[in-house]
Amino acid sequence: MSAYQYEPLSAPDSIRLLLEPFASSHDDILRGSLLNTTLWECDYDLIDNSTALSYVWGSGEKPCQILLDGQAFAITRSLHDALRDMRDGTRVRRVWADALCINQLDIPERNGQVALMRRIYSGANNTVIYLGDLTVHVSGVFTAASPRPPHNSAPATAEDASGGVTAVAVRDLLSRPWFKRVWVFQELVLSRDPWVQCGRSRIRWNDICRLLLVNVGSQTPFPG
Repeated sequence: MSAYQYEPLSAPDSIRLLLEPFASSHDDILRGSLLNTTLWECDYDLIDNSTALSYVWGSGEKPCQILLDGQAFAITRSLHDALRDMRDGTRVRRVWADALCINQLDIPERNGQVALMRRIYSGANNTVIYLGDLTVHVSGVFTAASPRPPHNSAPATAEDASGGVTAVAVRDLLSRPWFKRVWVFQELVLSRDPWVQCGRSRIRWNDICRLLLVNVGSQTPFPG
């Protein structure tokens, strides 16, 4: 497979964004194109939102592909699954993903882009923290953590507040590799609107934290 030819970044604050078109089916082949832009242009773009992806590369093997500007580009399984599950069904999504948007073979460029990551994550409209597949346990956590309707906003007991989530379900969520990587937490801290995603389900980071903190602050731990 021939190496993808990146267009050089021309300005000190230049970055690339993946333009990922909508897909009619979840299993459609991954495809997209890279847009050369600048952080300044992104800051003043009131129409097209951008999403920064926070994920764990996992194995260095690259068994999957995305058609990048019509050319096959090898990617890891974790990135493939994240991009597949993040795809919108109706609109083009603008995504910053390090493995695609940085020419990893160009060391000077890579070093320069790493220096911009603080601005990339803080400037993105939102950040998706992709944790992998959605299991039955994690689905229960997401459901319990979802904001309650206004007429039912005050749970009567700690058990109600935890939404019946079990300790097994919480362990399933918190045992994901993302939580074991120190450097990804800076991506979280810098993000203006972080979301947690498993499979195609997504929930705000603050809602997950609220569920966990309610349990920690109560005398009733999550049931086993």
